[in-house]
Amino acid sequence: MESQIQRVRDAFASGRSRPVRFRLQQLKALQRMVQEREKDILEAIAADLCKSELNAYSHEVITILGELDLVLENLPEWVTAKPAQKNLLTMLDEAYVQPEPLGVVLIIGAWNYPFVLTIQPLIGAIAAGNAVIIKPSELSEKTAKILAELLPQYLDQDLYAVINGGVKETTELLKQRFDHILYTGNTAVGKIVMEAAAKHLTPVTLELGGKSPCYIDTDCDLDIACRRITWGKYMNCGQTCIAPDYVLCEPSLQNQIVQKIKETVKEFYGENIKESPDYERIINLRHFKRILNLLEGQKIAFGGETDEATRYIGNGNSPLALGTRAA
Repeated sequence: MESQIQRVRDAFASGRSRPVRFRLQQLKALQRMVQEREKDILEAIAADLCKSELNAYSHEVITILGELDLVLENLPEWVTAKPAQKNLLTMLDEAYVQPEPLGVVLIIGAWNYPFVLTIQPLIGAIAAGNAVIIKPSELSEKTAKILAELLPQYLDQDLYAVINGGVKETTELLKQRFDHILYTGNTAVGKIVMEAAAKHLTPVTLELGGKSPCYIDTDCDLDIACRRITWGKYMNCGQTCIAPDYVLCEPSLQNQIVQKIKETVKEFYGENIKESPDYERIINLRHFKRILNLLEGQKIAFGGETDEATRYIGNGNSPLALGTRAA
C-alpha cells in the first residue's frame, strides 16, 4: 500500500496532472466511463442496495453526469488567476490569486450512495489538478469492485488509484500522509479520520450523519407535508444522511399524519410493498439487526414486517413508530 501511494505521489510530482488540458481529458474519460458502462454501474448498485434501474440512475448516475457537464464547461475559467486587491505593501506589485492543486487526495466513499459519493469528490479532485487515492466502502462491495475494475481502464493509472478493503486497509491508509482527506460517513469514524489527519496537519472535508427532525404545524398543508416526508424517508430505504428521522407535531395532528403517511406509502409502493421494485433493502445483516433492536418496545403504527434473508424491513428502515413527549 505504501509503495502504491508513493507511486501516485511521484506521478503528481511529475506535474502531469496540472495542465488544464490534461484535467479536461481525464474528466471527459470519466464521462465516457459513466456513459459507456452505465449498465454495469447500475447493476452493481442494484446488487448492493436492491435499487431499481430508475432509482439507481436518478439517485446516483444523473448527478454525476450533471456535475461533469458543469465542470467541463467552467473549469478553464475557474483555474484562471484572479486579480487580488492591493494594499500599501503590494501597490507596486502584480497581485493575483492563482488556484493550485493540493497534491495527493484521499477519498473514503460511503456505502449508502456508493457511486455518487465516491465519484463526485473525485471529479472535484481531478478538476483541481490533484492525484487521488480512492477507497470505496467495503459494505457496498459490488460497487467497490466495479469501481476498481473500471476506473483504471479510463483514467491515468499512476495518478488515480483504487484501494479496496475493510477496516484494516482503511486504518493503514490513514497512517499515510495525504494533502487532503474527504470522508462521508458516521461521526465515530469521522473522529478517527480527523485524528489521523491531524498528525500530518492534513485538512479534511467530513460529511457526517445527524438527526433530521420534521415539524408539522397546525397551519401546514398536511397532504403536501406528509407526501414530502414519506418521499424523503423511504427513498433508499431510509439510508440517507438527511432523511427525516422523526416528526414533531401537535397531538391533535398525530392520527391524521399517520393515516396520510400510510396512504402515501401505499401509493408509492403498492399494497404488497415487499414486492415493489422501487423498495430498496438494508445494506447488510449487521445494520438490519441494529434497526430491529431500535424497534424493540416501540409502538408500531404501520409496517414492521421483517425478512432477515432479504434484509427487508416493512415500510422503511424505521417503520412508523409512535411516541409522545411532555411539553
